[in-house]
Amino acid sequence: ILGNFYAATKDHGKAEDAYLKGIEIDPTNIRSYITTANFYYLTRHNEKALSIYKKALEVQPEDIRLIENIAVFHLKNKNHNEAEKYISKILEKRPKYFPARMLEGRLALLQKNPDKAADIFTQLASEEPKSSTAQYFRGIACFAKGEVNNAKSSLTKAIELNPNLIKARLLLADIYMNEQKYDLARKEANEILEINPGDYKAILIAGKADTYSGNVKEAKRAFESLIALEPDNPTGYYRLGILQAAQKKYSRAMTNFQKALSINPSLIDVFGRVISLHIAKKEFDKALSKCDAQMEITEKSPQVSAIIQYLKGNVYLAKNSSHEAEKSFNNALKFNSDFLRPYYSLAKIYLKGGKEEKAIAQYKMLIDKQPGQALPHMMLGTIYEMQKQFDLAEEHYLEALKIKPGFAAAENNLAYLLASQNKDIDVALGYAQSAKEKLPDDPGVMDTIGLIYYKKQMYDRALRELTGSLEKLPENATVHFHLGLTYHKKGNKDLAEKELKKALKLDNNFNGSDEAKKILASLRPEE
Repeated sequence: ILGNFYAATKDHGKAEDAYLKGIEIDPTNIRSYITTANFYYLTRHNEKALSIYKKALEVQPEDIRLIENIAVFHLKNKNHNEAEKYISKILEKRPKYFPARMLEGRLALLQKNPDKAADIFTQLASEEPKSSTAQYFRGIACFAKGEVNNAKSSLTKAIELNPNLIKARLLLADIYMNEQKYDLARKEANEILEINPGDYKAILIAGKADTYSGNVKEAKRAFESLIALEPDNPTGYYRLGILQAAQKKYSRAMTNFQKALSINPSLIDVFGRVISLHIAKKEFDKALSKCDAQMEITEKSPQVSAIIQYLKGNVYLAKNSSHEAEKSFNNALKFNSDFLRPYYSLAKIYLKGGKEEKAIAQYKMLIDKQPGQALPHMMLGTIYEMQKQFDLAEEHYLEALKIKPGFAAAENNLAYLLASQNKDIDVALGYAQSAKEKLPDDPGVMDTIGLIYYKKQMYDRALRELTGSLEKLPENATVHFHLGLTYHKKGNKDLAEKELKKALKLDNNFNGSDEAKKILASLRPEE
């Protein structure tokens, strides 16, 4: 009790002394060991926590509570093999022990095995129908499987059983956001704020829902609340900046983006917004200067350096300096050959300038001189794909993968190429999933997987990937097109129309524009 008091008052030294004294007085009391180990975990002294657990096991090697706590410790620290060892030990002794089976399901989720997790939590929810936790984790597992309706059903049940289960409401709100059901997302956020008025995530969801619904005043109020709650957190400034940029209040937006960067200079998404604002204001020299300065800040990260070089290429394109843009995009690929966007930017430069044949000849010459290089094949594949010479594109993507197995950019592009031709869809999915393991947050990979799920008629999974892609590429016509196709197949005419119109507004001649126009005509035949 004394240890808990000192821990609550942040006097960690005295808390530690008290906990250890408790163990010394009664070395057979397992509760004292567990409490002390938890204290060490919470204060980020994992080695000390493990040491205490080992001593406890020497005293009571068969104690179920102790083994369960050790399993939870390893689960929280993502030591999956160790967690599995202790969970198995419990289930060998007590196969029906509910908490251990819950841990088994959570471990399956962490190991990216949602099918196994869903089976476990479905069984547990059946055995314990009043367990809100089992329903909550079943919701997570179903969502991971792409079974969105089942996920919503379980999360709703979890909330019915425990209206104060904030994490269930947060996930449900996220699902509604993905489905563009902003009123329902806002409702869940409001319910959370009734329980906990200062919940940061709920205010963020409310602000985003209001942003996308066009409730600018409410969104502004929400993001300002985030800033007031956590002035050293860049998220509020970033979101407020996005809102202001959409209203073309560029100076205010720039102020907020710069504030976010002053808190965390490595936030590359925020930096990208800053460069976009400079481009919109035709402040090209300022943009280039900031790119050079940012390179010095992030010079140790090749992935980030690649993005900055890509942004620099975009500045040069806006400035009509194609030659300099080409150099920047090539520099981006030198830093990170798995970065997808520079390949297409380079190919567009060649095609727009009528230089594709010259570029093809140059890359073929590189292959002749250095046959063990994957990048020239990747570049040729991209050019041929944009020329709609799909057989040649596929040939070069395969050659790139032969030279460099696991080349994520080639895996993604080959997957997209196959899917867009309705060819070997399961093979395409395998390539795309492999790419996503290496590039989990890349919007191009999300779009590819979304397209493949659409082709496989797995529309809920497609929506999840495509909405994730759109969050990062809001002005990409192809992503809006794929999202519109998916909503059309789900029978949601309003959202299908919205996304297809947006795609055509961004680019009236993108690859797929004719199909978009046909679907729009069929949605509103009376017009």
